Amino acid sequence: MRKKFKIFYGKDNPDPSKAGQRYKPTGKDMVIMNDQGVFFVFNWEPFYPSITRLSDKIGNYDVEWKE
Repeated sequence: MRKKFKIFYGKDNPDPSKAGQRYKPTGKDMVIMNDQGVFFVFNWEPFYPSITRLSDKIGNYDVEWKE
């Protein structure tokens, strides 16, 4: 089942311009969630695909679920 969500930077982000703002991945990055509810950023470059935890990339974050 596909779930829709929006990711927001945490309100305690050290950069005041990003605090509470929506996170939008750049380039070929895509936010995905595994079946345990952990979010990752997947980069689907043809030669060097990579996956990193979202918390390692942006720190604390908030999730808004869509119905």
